[in-house]
Amino acid sequence: MKDTQLSVYVANRPGELARIAGCLARFGVNIKAISVADATDYGVVRMIVNEPGRAGAALREEGYGFVTTEVVVAEVADRPGALSEVCGKLADAGINIRYVYATVTPGGGVATAVFSTEDNDRAEQMITG
Repeated sequence: MKDTQLSVYVANRPGELARIAGCLARFGVNIKAISVADATDYGVVRMIVNEPGRAGAALREEGYGFVTTEVVVAEVADRPGALSEVCGKLADAGINIRYVYATVTPGGGVATAVFSTEDNDRAEQMITG
């Protein structure tokens, strides 16, 4: 399924992630998935949340710069080779993966993966179809 991701640009210093998480909590926004990439001076916090509109309002109120993008959220089997198979399907279809992040709940047998691709409509069909 497709979902809205928020990418928040932050200074790379102690406490920034705590501030973002606290800001969202005060607005009653739940973080469903998160990834943080860093560079020397800044970081990018990518998140899937339960209420993107409310999250955007909270981040604007705190002065954070962010963008929203469409991503594909998919369940992937929790077994060796499963991610390779999904990525192979996308590659065979000529769909470039910009980035992916995922997590597995212990004992669940399924991973939840967030894909950003150059063609999310086709990627969603390839992954879920």
